[in-house]
Amino acid sequence: MRYLVCLVVGILIGALCTTMVARVLAQREDPWPHAIMQVMRHELKQARNLAKPGQCATPSANLTLQHLQLMANDIEPALLADVDEQRVFTQYASDLRKEIERAIASGDDCAARSEAVTAIDHACDACHRDYR
Repeated sequence: MRYLVCLVVGILIGALCTTMVARVLAQREDPWPHAIMQVMRHELKQARNLAKPGQCATPSANLTLQHLQLMANDIEPALLADVDEQRVFTQYASDLRKEIERAIASGDDCAARSEAVTAIDHACDACHRDYR
């Protein structure tokens, strides 16, 4: 019985110490890369919802694309330690920025905006296939 109690107490102390170490290591990570991807995912979802007929010409639809454009400019600094080393990643980011610019340039044409938002989604997927 004594050995069983010692075993259970040892397992509990081990689990507690493991949890503490995991939290310390998680706090050392930079939250910026994860945060920028989460916000871009949210803005892309909003852009997709606002690309529907009758909603694509609203100020909020344009603002959503401008938010995406601002965050796309921060992708390399957020995710790369040395920008010069990752030529492929930089190309993916450049392609994303071009698609966002195309969506902004579509203006009030809902069909073109919807197509451009789909292209932005494909640009994100292309990068995530290699780097996620």
